[in-house]
Amino acid sequence: MTLIPPRDGMWPASPAQNGRIFLYCIFLYLFFHTGFVRRPLLKSGSMQFKFIAGWNGSVKVIRILAALLLCWLTPRPGAAQAPAQGGLLDFIAAHRDRHFDGVPHEVLAFYYTWYGRPDRQGHWMHWGGENLTNHSTPQTTHYPARGAYDSQDPAVVDGHILEAKSHGVSGFIATWWGQGSYEDHSFALLLAHAEQKDFKASLYWETAPGSGREQIDLAIADLVYMLSRYGASKAFLKVDQKPVIFVYGRVMGQDRLLVDVLKFAAAKIGAPATH
Repeated sequence: MTLIPPRDGMWPASPAQNGRIFLYCIFLYLFFHTGFVRRPLLKSGSMQFKFIAGWNGSVKVIRILAALLLCWLTPRPGAAQAPAQGGLLDFIAAHRDRHFDGVPHEVLAFYYTWYGRPDRQGHWMHWGGENLTNHSTPQTTHYPARGAYDSQDPAVVDGHILEAKSHGVSGFIATWWGQGSYEDHSFALLLAHAEQKDFKASLYWETAPGSGREQIDLAIADLVYMLSRYGASKAFLKVDQKPVIFVYGRVMGQDRLLVDVLKFAAAKIGAPATH
């Protein structure tokens, strides 16, 4: 893949983008010039209707000028999409020729480990209760076939892994909300059971709280924690023997943030260790 960042203040270099903008301008011209938006003010003749009709030529000119003005005001993708200096697109471009060997064929499913029951956690977590008569839970759209479960119940984890494997799923991408969180403890349990059942697991990094330098430092600490605590497990998903972590959009909300986190986290562990 070759990335050619657009030049600031220029129309996009892509012929396809230029073509779409041209067709958009033609559409606007026809839309206004042919009078598709024209609505009769009155059903029968009147002074008002005749007045509009008398100015028909001027109205057409105004429509044409309005169409051209809208074309001129259309945002130029070249300027709007220009990446920040040293941002995520630059990072990707610098690694575009990187190749990986032995990439495994996996069938992965997102897996949310944030559910809990009062008998294990002291209160409901992400269920909001359970109606055994109607087979429903207030805070979920669907009701599990075996009822509202606890994500930290070892029997439940084993059952989910075996059921996933029986349907061709080879691994789970588990939600993760920070060090010491409920989901962090749930993932430790999941990974331990995955090791016993020839199953894969990875993390879905959901959040990077804070702002500025504090946010970067916390994200670096979280990434180093994930790699050092879980990355060596034989069940943790890997490519070229390097752990694979999935990153949610809110963590990547600031492209500079992710680039800095990857750079400093790699320096802390001594080598680029993530994909």
